[in-house]
Amino acid sequence: MKNFDRRWQECAAAARKGAEAPAAMPLGFATRITARLGAPRAASWEAVWLGMSRRALAVLSLVLLAGVLVDPSKPPPPSLRPPLEQIVPDLLGLL
Repeated sequence: MKNFDRRWQECAAAARKGAEAPAAMPLGFATRITARLGAPRAASWEAVWLGMSRRALAVLSLVLLAGVLVDPSKPPPPSLRPPLEQIVPDLLGLL
């Protein structure tokens, strides 16, 4: 902060002088840059298929992990099981 005023004055003086003329670009620079940018490449079917299969594999892995964590084959805790007196009328009502 001690040199702020001095630096500010130097920057303001440089701005008043105006910008220097830009240096010449190296030979072929613009051609190289435009060649790199070029037209967007169309994705091949292999690339599309590979990307979709990777995403599908990731989603499937998450679904399988959730299935392992929430195992439906485990019986519910005893406090959540309905009593037999409630099950039989429910089943007879469906028949």
